[in-house]
Formats: sequence, structure tokens, C-alpha cells
Amino acid sequence: MSLSQTAISMCLTEKQSNNNKSKTLRLSREMPQQLAVGLAVHQLTRSKELVNMLHGFGMAVEYNRVMRVEAQIEATVLERMEQNGGVYLPPDIVKGRHVFFAKDNVDFAEDTYDGQRTLHGTAMTINQKKDPQDVKPELR
Repeated sequence: MSLSQTAISMCLTEKQSNNNKSKTLRLSREMPQQLAVGLAVHQLTRSKELVNMLHGFGMAVEYNRVMRVEAQIEATVLERMEQNGGVYLPPDIVKGRHVFFAKDNVDFAEDTYDGQRTLHGTAMTINQKKDPQDVKPELR
């Protein structure tokens, strides 16, 4: 999957990518992997230069695209919080129906990003039984 997304995103020749029409076409063929890499790298490093360098290699979207997507995510989260009295609920959670939570600590004593050789994290899931009459939420 990774290789096919990279191949498709890089299929335009230099002549085609310098054409204004092709630039529009290229943006419309953005691959999910490139967007995910750009978002993940920016979240981890907050480096505009690194995101743009990866974009130059065809491995990520450009920094301005990352900023637009992050702003869209922020606006959607704030809108959902406003609808739910200051609490964020995922769009497929039905108010008034019982929910189940599972929470666990994740502790590892291995090689980690910060060099401290330990990782302490928390994983949490929220589950709710579906009803046949549930309307699937529209994600934007």
C-alpha cells in the first residue's frame, strides 16, 4: 500500500508538474500516507523545515497543507465540544445510551525517543452498542 501510494503520487513528469493545470491535478491526488506523514512529523517536531523537506522528497504534503488540516481538525473538535457542553464526544457516540470505557497503563522499559529508556502512557477506548436504526455520522 505504501509503495503504491508513493508511486501514484510521483507519476507526473517534471514537465507535467510545472504545468499549472497539473499542479491542481497533483493536489487533488494527495495520498493519505503523505498527509499522515506530514501531520505526524509536525506533531512530533513542530518543524516547518522538516515537513517541507519531506514534501520535497514526495513523502509528505507541504507545510501549509498540514496547517490547513490541523486548523480544520481544531475547528471540528471545538464545534463538537460546543454542541456537547464543553466535552468532546466522537461523532458516532449517541447521547443517552450506555457507554463502556476500557483504560490501561502502558509501561515499557525499552529504547525510547527521549533516551530515558522508559515509556509511560495511557490507552483508553470508548465503546457503545450500535442500534440498527443508528444513522452513520457524516465525517468532514
